[in-house]
Amino acid sequence: MFGSKSPFSRKSRGQLALAIMKAETGNAGEIRIHIDKNCKIDPLERAAEVFHEMSMNKTKGATGVLILIALNKKTAAVWAGPGIHAQVPQTEWQTIVDTIATGFSKNDATLTPTTATLLAIEKIGKILRHHLASSDPAGNELSNKVTVS
Repeated sequence: MFGSKSPFSRKSRGQLALAIMKAETGNAGEIRIHIDKNCKIDPLERAAEVFHEMSMNKTKGATGVLILIALNKKTAAVWAGPGIHAQVPQTEWQTIVDTIATGFSKNDATLTPTTATLLAIEKIGKILRHHLASSDPAGNELSNKVTVS
């Protein structure tokens, strides 16, 4: 799936899935990550496509949040359902994108793409607990597995 130089090994994708599970605790949100190895369009446009392809628009309360990582562009995009998007200032979503992009930067050797994405997941979890605090009666509606195309 990935070459030996990929920043998202099987082990790191497992770490991301565990972080998603933790971030979804105590709120009614659903988080997914999709890694697009060769994103050909604007990452935000691609995030909107993947959001619908993964049926994230069908979650109870429309509270899905997708992190799309455009690996070839070394950036990311966040697409959130209407149940959470309007409640969060655009600057907060942009901070999450910037956090992930920093992980690809050669300027910070301590922050890898995986650790940056883990931080982004943690931030999203805090946002969801702030705006959608709940015992989540719908449960885990979507898989926490990181998908790749």
